[in-house]
Amino acid sequence: MTCRGVVNKGVIILDAGAILPDGAVVEVVVLPDREAEPSPTLYDTLQDVIGIADGLPVDLAENHDHYLYGTPRK
Repeated sequence: MTCRGVVNKGVIILDAGAILPDGAVVEVVVLPDREAEPSPTLYDTLQDVIGIADGLPVDLAENHDHYLYGTPRK
């Protein structure tokens, strides 16, 4: 089970609905601050592979459903 919450004045306050029995043994993992480091964009993630595919059909963008699922070409 995973519960989330925040620390307020040294006390961990779990999100609403998270109920743990007294004496439950827990492990606390501190997550990185999401505001401190922005998530990479899709371009940043894929920039190493953009443009390296060879031999693709010239109409792939328009007819990708045809190549993936066999639907009629547009």
